Amino acid sequence: MRGLAALALLALAGCQTTKPVDESGIDAEPYTASWCAAGIRLSNERRDAAWAAGRCHENGYGGVQRDKEKAIDYYLQAARAGEIRAGDDLRRLGVAVPADRSRRAEAGINDRDTQYQHLLSAIPLPGQQPGPP
Repeated sequence: MRGLAALALLALAGCQTTKPVDESGIDAEPYTASWCAAGIRLSNERRDAAWAAGRCHENGYGGVQRDKEKAIDYYLQAARAGEIRAGDDLRRLGVAVPADRSRRAEAGINDRDTQYQHLLSAIPLPGQQPGPP
């Protein structure tokens, strides 16, 4: 029985699992030229791409010219679509974070994001005063 198990392990050792190729480029190595280009190209389709475009414009990654205003525009677009990282970046830059929670729900933010719920609950809805929930 041990010999059979050893043979099975040897056979499996030659197998490789491959990650599906994302031809969009957004899954390229972060902060590279191809990642930035994909972020800019896909910014209207994917919230993570809009966030990536913002990072590239803010910091000049991937050969993208630094442009704080463009970065903020991309971060706002991503935050409105539900990208939590974009909200973090907007706060860091001193920009008000959009408070449209319905868009976050439409974007699929759910219980897997519970670690960020305390941050989301601190964002007042229009007409509400900031404060604890």
